Amino acid sequence: MAPLLMGEWGGFMDGGKNEQWMTYLRDFMIENRIHHTFWCFNENSGDTGGLVYDNFGKWDEEKYALVKPALWQDDNGKFISLDHTIALGANGISLSDYYGSGNSSTTAPDSKIIAGDVNNDKLVNGVDLTLMRQNITKWQSTEDVLTASPQDTNGNGVFSVADIVLLTQYLLGKDVTLKSYTS
Repeated sequence: MAPLLMGEWGGFMDGGKNEQWMTYLRDFMIENRIHHTFWCFNENSGDTGGLVYDNFGKWDEEKYALVKPALWQDDNGKFISLDHTIALGANGISLSDYYGSGNSSTTAPDSKIIAGDVNNDKLVNGVDLTLMRQNITKWQSTEDVLTASPQDTNGNGVFSVADIVLLTQYLLGKDVTLKSYTS
């Protein structure tokens, strides 16, 4: 129903219960696609340690090996930033790059369309709402209107502001039905 962010998780690699807890939490976040912020980067956190040590001169490879599987990557191993325009480092891409600049193509009517699932990740969430809002502001003419798309949440064959309002109500838990246009 709403995006989740696990904030400030981390700890020492103690080979014991703390490390076991971090592994379980990491695996849970991966399995449930929960974004997170690892705590912390710098070495002077007395209760968790950091990803660097020796006066910021050395990377903690063991801790990074624990965290890396939970970092969001595409199929080519590029790290995906949560920013729509700024790539995440030299081996990274922006969120818009990952989703193809927020553009979605018309889906053939005979394929399974999940109303509201704009990025086709089998989830209907705030990312889809953001992409819908980006797409509607890019239109130059009525010829740009998409039909038979997951953005058409009210099933009338046209993507409009009404579809964004309906998806917003759905994500807020209102008693509404999302319906795909399929003909």
